[in-house]
Amino acid sequence: IVKTVKGAELENVLCQHPFYPERKLVTMLGDFVTTDAGTGLVHTAPGFGEDDFNIGVKYGLDVYVPVDDKGYMTEDTGEDFAGLFYEDA
Repeated sequence: IVKTVKGAELENVLCQHPFYPERKLVTMLGDFVTTDAGTGLVHTAPGFGEDDFNIGVKYGLDVYVPVDDKGYMTEDTGEDFAGLFYEDA
């Protein structure tokens, strides 16, 4: 442990993505995240779920939904996924 801080101090901190070094991630706070079954860190997908949507609105994120109203992946997901049913993607 290098330093101990309160979670609120981590809001908007930029982090390096663990698998894609060229990508930067920003930390956002959400009161629906717990440490009961893990670290308390989660990904956010504003197009999928009320809690994620609300975090997206709070932080000005785009609401991206790459699934059509019948459950199929849209063209912008790329040739490997476009047209696949979401459970098969």
